[in-house]
Amino acid sequence: MRKNFKKAVVASALLATLSTQASATDSQVGVAASFNQNTSEIRGIVGLNDDLRLEPFIAFAYISPDEGDSFTNYTVGSTLEYTKELHTNIDGYIGGFGAITHFDAGDGNTNFFFGPLAGVEYEFTPNFTLGGEIRFEIGVGDLTTLSTNSSILLRYYF
Repeated sequence: MRKNFKKAVVASALLATLSTQASATDSQVGVAASFNQNTSEIRGIVGLNDDLRLEPFIAFAYISPDEGDSFTNYTVGSTLEYTKELHTNIDGYIGGFGAITHFDAGDGNTNFFFGPLAGVEYEFTPNFTLGGEIRFEIGVGDLTTLSTNSSILLRYYF
């Protein structure tokens, strides 16, 4: 599974680079940082048109339960979001995501995650936004999971 995970990381990075190069001259480009209870995520932002954006990401989670061993998760994936202005300086968005996660604990399980997402962001300046996002995650692979994930996002547009 570790070989497949490394291949997925390389393929996602290549896709993100090519997507950025293809659309950087036409639309918004930026970076984002996402935070929740135990996961940090870095995203690239690629505006495909005025209402559609792609956000490839990498994430890292360190989990240390009260009992038992601590472990880390490594994730690569991408979101695709449709954005809509809700009010002056406030945008909402809906979309979906897909990701692959490697759990560095026990047998080193790997899961594929996908599902819908929704969020809002407030534009402080034309280059800086603060928002919140929620995702419903379906995980398949070595483990089968259903969960929700909410996070705070800081986005910076170049």
